Amino acid sequence: MKIVYWKPISLLLATSSHIAIWYFNILSRFQSDELRGLMSDLFTSSITLIGFIFAVIAILVTITEHSLIKIM
Repeated sequence: MKIVYWKPISLLLATSSHIAIWYFNILSRFQSDELRGLMSDLFTSSITLIGFIFAVIAILVTITEHSLIKIM
């Protein structure tokens, strides 16, 4: 699947989600320690996902650099 307009779509989605969080004042519903825990969990999840993506890319590069695959 090829999405031609992925940059404008992602910009629109990110902007609308940030405006919705700001407009509806969603973050004020949390206590400060709950908010700190939530942000910590989100940061940990995003770092784990980024690490997993880099690991998959490294595995794919290693596989494509193998001599048998270059012959094929």
